[in-house]
Amino acid sequence: MWRGWQVSEEAGLLCLCCLVLAEETAVLGPYLAQRGPIGAPLRLLFLLCVSLLGLWLFLLLCLLVHFPRFPSHLLGGALGNLAWRVLYQGWYRMQPSWCCPGWPGERLLSNTPKRNH
Repeated sequence: MWRGWQVSEEAGLLCLCCLVLAEETAVLGPYLAQRGPIGAPLRLLFLLCVSLLGLWLFLLLCLLVHFPRFPSHLLGGALGNLAWRVLYQGWYRMQPSWCCPGWPGERLLSNTPKRNH
């Protein structure tokens, strides 16, 4: 009988989604703090993203409590964290080109003043 490690895909996917959404909404914080022209759609989008992040964290907590397979969930969460690190600390740090989108919000926050027409 072979005993191996089972990877919890649910835990890995939820960890990856939570980390990616937290990274993407973190860009909106400095933009909202600039007190620039902020419309209702941007505020609504931020609220929806934070609500979705809260729901995913609740689902992850329910998964960990309801299915107590700690090594499986730990391995899935570690793989989700590794995928996030490869994206945000590896691929996105490269210069923007056709194969790399660059940092989230890189062109959103610019130091150039906007002209009013």
